[in-house]
Amino acid sequence: MNKIGVGYALITDLEKKYVNMALDSGRLSPGPFVQKFEKKFAEMHKQKYGICL
Repeated sequence: MNKIGVGYALITDLEKKYVNMALDSGRLSPGPFVQKFEKKFAEMHKQKYGICL
């Protein structure tokens, strides 16, 4: 029987780097990563703005 694993995440070194950069910045509220995400999200959906809550 095939089973679906629970609790396993594949996290690359690049993703760890970005998480550490965010944590090291001392900001968990809007900062450069959130602003970049909002801009890319808006572009992807052909909207003028994107807002991360």
